[in-house]
Parts: sequence; C-alpha cells; structure tokens
Amino acid sequence: MAEKKQVNRFYNWGEYKGMTKRTFFELVQMLLEGEELDDRETAFVSDAVDHELELIVKQANTPGKRNTEHKDWRQSGYAQAIYNRVVPLLSSTNPLSLTELTELANAEAPTDNGKSWSMPWIARVLNDDPQRFTKVDKVVTKTDKKGLKRESVVSAYLLA
Repeated sequence: MAEKKQVNRFYNWGEYKGMTKRTFFELVQMLLEGEELDDRETAFVSDAVDHELELIVKQANTPGKRNTEHKDWRQSGYAQAIYNRVVPLLSSTNPLSLTELTELANAEAPTDNGKSWSMPWIARVLNDDPQRFTKVDKVVTKTDKKGLKRESVVSAYLLA
C-alpha cells in the first residue's frame, strides 16, 4: 500500500483557525516595526516559528533531487552493461554506425530485461573514451518508403 503524503495542518487549523502563513509574516513584520502583539498572536508566532524550523530540518533530511549527490553515469549498471556486451561487438577494421551497432547488439547480446539497447547511451559511452574508440565518418545508403536510395554520412566507431 502506498504511503500517504503527510498534510501540513498547522496554518488555519485547530486553535489557529483563521491564522494563515500570510498572517504569520504580517505579525513578524509588526514585531519588527515595534508594535505590541496580544497573547494569542504571540503564541501563534512562536509556534509558527517552531513549525517552520521543523519543516526546514525535515526538508534538509529528506532525500530528493536537491539533497543527493550526482552519481557518475559511467558507474551505472546500464553503462557497465554497454561496456560488457556492446563494446566487444566493435572491431578495429570494420566501422559500425550506431544503428548497425544497436541492431547487432539487440540480436547478439540483448539487455537483461529484454528491451532494445538505447542508441544515445551507446553513443555516450563510445564518445566518452576517445583513446579507446575512434569516431569516423561512414557513407551509408538509405532507402525511403518510395524505394528511392540516397547516400548520407553517419558517424561510425572503431576500436582504436
């Protein structure tokens, strides 16, 4: 069962019905200007300050995008799988385009979950290590739906 998101029930709730976050900031501004507050307003400001500090601490301790370190994509399981299964398909004599390499990898070394390999990820891995992989231009012939052929230049990769 999924966890329910905790609802913030401080402002305009319970004994502070009618006291909003805006009211809190207005009262703080009144304090800064030297005005006197009644007992209810003083208790509300005190409790609201405690509440806001608790939220700040809670947010700082909650894992999320802002609080996590960025992981190196090279250490991911998917990048390691590309190194282990796709890179061995490259040769030092026959350059393969990303399309050819992906099709070959899908046929000979499929992913663990049976999905096809991602061309952008393969390109990321191959482009990251220029000492190990050489990027060359390759002319390929493409045929469109009407059967017309055209030549285009694509990037291909070789083992260095």
